[in-house]
Amino acid sequence: MPSTTVSLSDMPAFARSIAQEFLSPKNSDSTGISTKKNSSPHWIAGFQGDLGAGKTTFIRSLLSASGFEPSSITSPTYAYMHVYEGPFLVYHFDCYRIPNQEAFAELGLMDYIEQNAVCLIEWPGRIRSLLPDSLTLFQLEIVDDTTRKITWLS
Repeated sequence: MPSTTVSLSDMPAFARSIAQEFLSPKNSDSTGISTKKNSSPHWIAGFQGDLGAGKTTFIRSLLSASGFEPSSITSPTYAYMHVYEGPFLVYHFDCYRIPNQEAFAELGLMDYIEQNAVCLIEWPGRIRSLLPDSLTLFQLEIVDDTTRKITWLS
């Protein structure tokens, strides 16, 4: 999936397809994600784009498609991280207010990235050198008030 233009109203359906690719249990795994039966998937994904591009909306849709309560998925801008417990463990980071990778490490947030959990990171560019090469990266762009372009970069 190199690039897709999707309306905000269609984002939940689009996110379902991404969730099936990365967050559904599988017997074999070509993506490098640990999906052993009865274990949490291990997936680190970054979501970059301008303010208002839909990063949190996309994450909410991904997790909703995976069985999480959508109303509990909010932006962790001021808290830096939210933890969601549901079908599997998720750490949702927002690095917008983190000035650099040293601050991220000093806050102890790397400990969460290294756990067997799903880590969803908004503004990953601020800490990119701390993240593994296996990072799945999405770019979100505003097309107009109701449409976003989502590009799967890696």
